Amino acid sequence: PSAMAPPYSTMVRSKRGAPPSSAARRRSSRYAYCAAWKVLMAAMELIPAVHHDPFEIRLRTLLGEVHSRLGEAALAASEFEKALLLVGRAPSVWLEADLRERMGRHFLRTGDLGRAAQALESGLAIAERASLLKQVQRAREGLAEVARRRNQPEQAVVWLKQAVEALESVRMGAPGPELRAGLMRKNWAVYEELIDLLGELHRRRP
Repeated sequence: PSAMAPPYSTMVRSKRGAPPSSAARRRSSRYAYCAAWKVLMAAMELIPAVHHDPFEIRLRTLLGEVHSRLGEAALAASEFEKALLLVGRAPSVWLEADLRERMGRHFLRTGDLGRAAQALESGLAIAERASLLKQVQRAREGLAEVARRRNQPEQAVVWLKQAVEALESVRMGAPGPELRAGLMRKNWAVYEELIDLLGELHRRRP
């Protein structure tokens, strides 16, 4: 990464224990991603000694994600492309589905909706064939965001409903009510976005 953020302990905190500002949260996130980058680069140094394609695919996928979130689009694209080449050499359904979903999210961040949709649709097809419900959910969420940015709220609602269906399948398979409730809390943003979009469509109708 081009610059390191200051340690979290030095970040500005508001008085009386109020939540940190959005700027402080951004600095905290950047610091976390820079720390993740250091760990991943240290792991990357092990590859020549103990080369294992799935290991490298996963590392490059996560490095691409970190670069993307740090705003380093060219570095992110480079890592994703290297991971794609490795997937072609050592096929892995889960790794490829996850890689393509993360690539789709990257293109959403850069505003390239066409490539975002292409990557997410590819990842979704792979995940659906293999019944990888978590990847199915995330790819559908990403496609909903593509539709929303294209000003297609009806299509966004379709994708979000399908994402919720996949999420509910995962949730209902969790052993026990506490885990099921925890999954709902963790993924509440998906439910909330669907509710908001349905409300928006209702307001648009004459």
